[in-house]
Amino acid sequence: MRCQFSIMRCQSSIISCHFSIMRCQFSIMRCQFTILGCQFSILGCPFSILGRQFGILGCQFSIMRYQFSIMRCQFSIVRCHFSILGCQFSILACQFSILG
Repeated sequence: MRCQFSIMRCQSSIISCHFSIMRCQFSIMRCQFTILGCQFSILGCPFSILGRQFGILGCQFSIMRYQFSIMRCQFSIVRCHFSILGCQFSILACQFSILG
């Protein structure tokens, strides 16, 4: 199963990223983020990793995806690199699933 990504620009220099991983839909928008159901805050700007929705503010944003399979097990790694007010951030999200 592939990860689909789409990046679009919204109002007032807000970059939104909508993508899906194995039928799980993710969206990026303003300041709240969860990691596996746990909420976190980074430098006052929340993000969402492996959650239902997550978003960021910034000028530069890029997403790289890596997928590989080992013995009928599929791994998906999503790496988000972005910049907020001159500060660079990097988020690495890993998802694992066992193929039937």
